Amino acid sequence: MSATVGLGAALLLPSSLYLGMGFTLVILMFPGALATTDAASFPQRFGDPVRRAVAFFTVVSLLMVAGGIWLTGLEWDEGSRRLLPLAFVVLVVAATSYTVAFILPVNRALYRDVPDPAAFRSLLQRWIRLNTVRAGMWGLQWVVLAVWLVVVAS
Repeated sequence: MSATVGLGAALLLPSSLYLGMGFTLVILMFPGALATTDAASFPQRFGDPVRRAVAFFTVVSLLMVAGGIWLTGLEWDEGSRRLLPLAFVVLVVAATSYTVAFILPVNRALYRDVPDPAAFRSLLQRWIRLNTVRAGMWGLQWVVLAVWLVVVAS
């Protein structure tokens, strides 16, 4: 196996973690969350796991960007094939930027005590929508990298 394929395969692991996280949130955890989550139960249900995920995925995202840039460089002379790892980097940067700009501020608001149930519900609803969009970006990251691996293997 070439170093290029090895790097691509190594990048598929964190991409799969993101894909799994998005799937778990959108398909398994978000349905019914608006009806069953209040300000008092948010820290246990979402807050603490989200804090741990943010810390973990901050490091993972940096490694994915670095690895994606490296993979793009290795593929640069391979014609249009180089566009797939480049798209992967763009998607990782886009999802990370989206998280920092839109999701983290809502995270911080949800971590504070929100005594008004309507205000909490509105924040939670926004948080769910934002995370659902990001899960789509994570899915695209995985697809782009998987397609690259198939193209390289062909």
